Amino acid sequence: RAVRAARAAWTAVATFYSSAGGWYLCFFGGMACLHPFFPIFLRSRGLDEVQVGTLLTLRRWLAGGLGPLICGLADWLHVRRAVLLVSFSLVLALHALYPLGRKYWQFVVLLTIDAALEP
Repeated sequence: RAVRAARAAWTAVATFYSSAGGWYLCFFGGMACLHPFFPIFLRSRGLDEVQVGTLLTLRRWLAGGLGPLICGLADWLHVRRAVLLVSFSLVLALHALYPLGRKYWQFVVLLTIDAALEP
């Protein structure tokens, strides 16, 4: 009975995470929790206020311009779900690199790629 319950629970979790909606919820739920602390994190890495403001502005502008292009390309190629799951996976992997950043240009590169891949 316990094995059957565990198997049912695992199936439910696997189904949830394999759906685009599950990924979307987990990704943006996590981002909503971390977003307010990102400027503090950047400051702790030695960046000044102007650099932090420039990085956050650059990310928003790039995401606003590149997002529609990537989505349009995914629609045109009929690979929406694949682009969504690949971009989520790459952005999550990219976020693991932020703690390694020490210089302003490193964060510029990370945030540019992040903005390009943001769903």
